[in-house]
Amino acid sequence: MSGSAFAVTHHAFSSGAGRTSDGNGSHASTLKSPSYTKSVSWQHYQNSRKLQELIWDKLVAYVNDFNLSNQEKSRLILRLFDDVKLLFNEVPVSILVNDIFLKDFFMKQPDFAKWYFYQLLKKYEGEQLYLNELGYVYGNEEKTNEIVNNNPGYVVEIFEEKMGNELKIRTRMMEILRDGKINICEYINKEQLEKLNPPEDLRIAIKKLGWNN
Repeated sequence: MSGSAFAVTHHAFSSGAGRTSDGNGSHASTLKSPSYTKSVSWQHYQNSRKLQELIWDKLVAYVNDFNLSNQEKSRLILRLFDDVKLLFNEVPVSILVNDIFLKDFFMKQPDFAKWYFYQLLKKYEGEQLYLNELGYVYGNEEKTNEIVNNNPGYVVEIFEEKMGNELKIRTRMMEILRDGKINICEYINKEQLEKLNPPEDLRIAIKKLGWNN
C-alpha cells in the first residue's frame, strides 16, 4: 500500500466511489487528482462527514483483505490514522469514533487500546474546553436554552456540533475503559480531571476503571 494518503484516496475515487450526492439525485465528482485539494472547493468537502467516512471506509477495507496478524492489523490502522490526519489536518470525530477501533485485534492489545484512549482524550479536551467556557452543563436543559438564546447563530451552530462531539467521544471513552481494561494514570490525574470537568458518568469511569486497572 502506498504511504501517501492522497494516492490511496485517489485510487478509491478514480474507481467511481469518490462521488457524493447533491441530494437531488445528481452526483458531483470529488478528488480526481491531488492538485484538486488546493482549490477552494476542497474546503467544503474537507468538512463533509460523508466524505470523511467514505475515505476512511475505503482505507480500512484493506485491513481484512490481507492475512495479517492482530499486531500487523493494528499497525496498519495506526498508519492509516496518520494518513487521515495529514489529509484533513486533524482526525475528524466521525473517524475517531469509527467501530474499527473496537475490534478485538485492536482492543485486546493494551498498548493499542491505551493509544486510542489518548487520542480520544486529546480530542475530548478541546471539545469540553469550548463547552466549559460557554457554561454548558450536561443534562441541564435550562442552561442549554440560555446558551442558545443568548448567542449569535454561528456560535449556536458550533455549540451544537461540540455538544454532539462531546457525547460521541465520551461514550467511546467509557467503552474503552470498560472493555480495554487499561490504566490511564499517565494520561490524566486528579487535578487534570477536575480541570476537564466531564459529566459524572465519565468521571466515575475514569476513577473506578481507568485508575484501578
